[in-house]
Amino acid sequence: MGYNQIADPDQRRLFVEQAVKNTAAAYKPSSFFDRATDFFLDELEWIDGNGLASVEGYLAADRVGRMAALQPSQRRAVWNIRKNYMATRAAGGYPYDWAALPAAVRTSLAADMTARRYKHIVVDEAQDLSPESIRSLAEAIPRDGSLTLFADYAQQIYGQRVSWRSCGLKVAKTEVFLDNHRNSPEIARLAIAMAQMPHFRDSADLVEPRAPQRAAGAKPTLVSYPSIEVEAAGVAASAATFGKVARVGVLARTRAEARLAVRGVAGVRMLHDKMQRWDIEAGVYAGTYHSAKGLEFDVVFLPFCGAARCPDSDTVAAFGYDEAASRESRLLYVGVTRARDELIITHTGDPTPLLPAAESGLYQVTT
Repeated sequence: MGYNQIADPDQRRLFVEQAVKNTAAAYKPSSFFDRATDFFLDELEWIDGNGLASVEGYLAADRVGRMAALQPSQRRAVWNIRKNYMATRAAGGYPYDWAALPAAVRTSLAADMTARRYKHIVVDEAQDLSPESIRSLAEAIPRDGSLTLFADYAQQIYGQRVSWRSCGLKVAKTEVFLDNHRNSPEIARLAIAMAQMPHFRDSADLVEPRAPQRAAGAKPTLVSYPSIEVEAAGVAASAATFGKVARVGVLARTRAEARLAVRGVAGVRMLHDKMQRWDIEAGVYAGTYHSAKGLEFDVVFLPFCGAARCPDSDTVAAFGYDEAASRESRLLYVGVTRARDELIITHTGDPTPLLPAAESGLYQVTT
């Protein structure tokens, strides 16, 4: 693999958009090709992530994670888009994208007869790895080596919906961790209730954790505001107050929303993927649900959880309501489970239907 041969996400999007246009030109007019680019990006990533090398394999595959199944003719069209995309990408000087790397790694490892460098590989947050990524890791160890995966199925936020059964691994031993050592009992009960909602119905491997054996704390607080502007200002003021004595996380779907919710707060530390260290002192931290994976805070604010904004309208346009709800509910689950002691969820208008109802008894409800 040469230098600078991997298409980045922005380049990948442009190549896919061109491939959709090129492929559509060979078909009769169809609204299928008018779907959002995110839909096609997701489907092509799923194909690569499952190591499907032929249209026959794609047609036969059980598409876990797609609420509304594509018809065979639509899958054939997607496959043609994929072929056009790969040709367009290669012509642009990029033989690979990140989704295609696991298959390329497997091919290279199959031809590599030298001793493996690592005997034991341990992976955290493994629920977001594709089957092909897991297979590539399995082939990177010797026959007497081990691959250990730690995963929480309810936190699958990248659309993979991986079932370990699909990875073809010979699992020698499975340990199920049931005890919750992070959240207060009240926060844990909300998370468990979320995991029991219909949006989690395709998580065949989901294991319900036991509520933590900790002293009772405060119920999560559900706060209603009259407008987005007032909501953002209210969250910022409260976060600043809590941040004087505790680690506070302000988490939202996008960085723009997270910044809006902490506007005017002094000393905010933004979460991002390239963080080199994790501070443990009191203060306000802000970022996306994705950037907060694996972290925990004494207090968490989840702003903008109104029905008009959650699920996100662009995600609904790309995938349909049911699938968007499935994806977005897992993002919320990640946000909820970052909180150790206090959780404040705010909204304008009606609260999102992706959370248990305000009348469920799981919250302190305020306006």
